Amino acid sequence: MVHGISKDYVTWVYHGESYQNDSDEKHILHEEFHDEDEDDDLDDMLNDLSRANCGEGWQDIGCSSSDLYCKADAYLRLLDDAKQHLYLGCKSFSKLSFIVSLLHLKTMSGWTIKSFDGLLEIFIKALPNSASVPKSFYECKKIIRDLRFKYEKIHACVNDCVLFRKEYASNTTCPNDKCKGPRFKEEGHKVPRKVLRYLPLKPRLQRLFVNDDLANEMRWHKEKRVDDNNIMRHLADSEA
Repeated sequence: MVHGISKDYVTWVYHGESYQNDSDEKHILHEEFHDEDEDDDLDDMLNDLSRANCGEGWQDIGCSSSDLYCKADAYLRLLDDAKQHLYLGCKSFSKLSFIVSLLHLKTMSGWTIKSFDGLLEIFIKALPNSASVPKSFYECKKIIRDLRFKYEKIHACVNDCVLFRKEYASNTTCPNDKCKGPRFKEEGHKVPRKVLRYLPLKPRLQRLFVNDDLANEMRWHKEKRVDDNNIMRHLADSEA
């Protein structure tokens, strides 16, 4: 009512239409940004994200209208980035696939944030002025945060004795008598010496079950596995 309906909202996925069946949209994404030997499945991921955040059944789980439209805006931003060429005439990458690929390389190769920012500066200078290259690691993180791959930070003992959670949440030193290592780098500062990044299981399982094909695979052991006269046909047939 304040800003009017989004002009990008052409497939009414939040009012009954299904993005899943929008074969033309999916075909465009495949044609424009996928080489014959490369398939990064970004369009499928965005499709699943749409269904998970605001598809069928969102009323049944108590999702408010304001939450729904916030998620809708986030999804539309991601969809725009997935459609946008990295630069005019580029067929290999969209803006989103370029960022995801770079962040994946950073994680797998252990690059520092400083080195990542330096690499982005080189790309900005090397590619045409029209290239949609983010200026920093922070900007990349802002763009992909709507994918909702969240994790929890839990302080840990520097010698891996305990996690500072539950009964140890208020401790400033390790409770292990043989360790007693300080939790923080400096006294009076809240900078932990070691942090565990915990990936919650439940939201990831929910995201997997949103995809019909993956959901069928994940239910295979219960619904499709042959169980006849204790004959071992699969590892799941073993008690271990």
